[in-house]
Amino acid sequence: FSFPKKNKTRMFRRFTDRLTNAVLGDTSGVEDKVRTLQSMGFEAAQARRALEATNGDVDAAADLMLSGTSSHRPAAAHPTTNQDQAMQNAMEESRQSEEQRMYRMAQEASLQPSRTTTTNNQKPKRTATQGKKKEAPPPTRSAAANNAGQAAAGRATSRSKNNRSPIQEHHPNVKVPTKLEDKSKEEQVLRNVDRVKGYPAAVDTLYKTLTALRDNPNNAKFRKIDKTNPGYQRSLAKIPGAEPLLLAMNFTQLGPNTLVLDRSRVDPALLYLGISALEGAKDSVEYIEAKRQIQFEKELKAILLLVNSSESEALQRADFSSKCPTEPSVGRGALVQVGFGDETIKRRFDGDDVLKDVIHWLGGHGSEIPQKLRSREWCLVDMNRYPASPIDCQLNLEKTLQYVGFWPSGKLEIRPSPISWLDRSDHGNVMGSARGLGAAPSSLHWNS
Repeated sequence: FSFPKKNKTRMFRRFTDRLTNAVLGDTSGVEDKVRTLQSMGFEAAQARRALEATNGDVDAAADLMLSGTSSHRPAAAHPTTNQDQAMQNAMEESRQSEEQRMYRMAQEASLQPSRTTTTNNQKPKRTATQGKKKEAPPPTRSAAANNAGQAAAGRATSRSKNNRSPIQEHHPNVKVPTKLEDKSKEEQVLRNVDRVKGYPAAVDTLYKTLTALRDNPNNAKFRKIDKTNPGYQRSLAKIPGAEPLLLAMNFTQLGPNTLVLDRSRVDPALLYLGISALEGAKDSVEYIEAKRQIQFEKELKAILLLVNSSESEALQRADFSSKCPTEPSVGRGALVQVGFGDETIKRRFDGDDVLKDVIHWLGGHGSEIPQKLRSREWCLVDMNRYPASPIDCQLNLEKTLQYVGFWPSGKLEIRPSPISWLDRSDHGNVMGSARGLGAAPSSLHWNS
């Protein structure tokens, strides 16, 4: 069995076939070529592998399959295991080199602009360097060839694009801010202390923890925190910035419920920064106001419970209640409701009743309440104004509810006085608009 000798015509035809298949991905006629090789005595599976390795060239596929056999004829060829493996390796190497060549050709094709021949109306200009003989125009590229090359180049760059986030994909000029945990330790500590300063119990607990760790870095007890401990749950568990501050101090998670700090990771500079920041938080307005709110709730609770254990308290409350005017019937008067702590009390008053009547009514629920309101230790806040503002009880004691703005309804709340109201430095220039049928101007509620 013999094949015709290869000549230059066949080599040129084979080259053009490969180039066409590489650009257009033409796979038609594969089965016909398989049948042709089967007629020569080769198996179908072996023929397909050989055609794949030689880019569909029947002659090259036959040569490849013959090179892997001995002098036996194709129909009776039974290659040994080593010969079969050698042929597979040769086909795999041929396939990989062919794929690389195809990829390079497609990428180059996508980068070249499509060329078209000039029309009859637009004749190219001749230059002095051109000879008398016309040069052949460059070959035109079809739209299919251009699309195939561009698609191949697009697939080559798709891997890098797939690694980008959706916001970077659709908004490439938008810079995503760096997460706080990825910033410097100093910024993490300061930002988390700023978040936690409105929670006095958390600030005090963290300050105590870091101080003990600074003074006893070798004590493992101070380098381990049990998150299931009642103290942790009460002071730190739900406080924003508390646990991130500990992590910024080089504590690490050990399971879901434990934070530990390895002795080698104890940083005196970080501890100094954290303790200093917490000391500054104790001087902040947020910390002081929150601390006073906690103290207010404790005192208010004690006052409300005092009637059950003190006969004098019961007598004083009864005296205050006796000074209140008769409550109007249902459907008449203004409904005034006052909130203090977790409780809210309600009562109806006539429009010509005065603010002192409301103070007496509050004294019937706690004999110390009127004195704390008059001394400005506590304040009575009008919740129907924006922003909610304290009322000067001493100045408006004899003013009617309609004049003060509690008509046809009043919504009040007892609170610990802000620092500016307590030291009388706030004169009411930022008070909200007056309300009610005959409410006084805002300035009259504040000036003392």
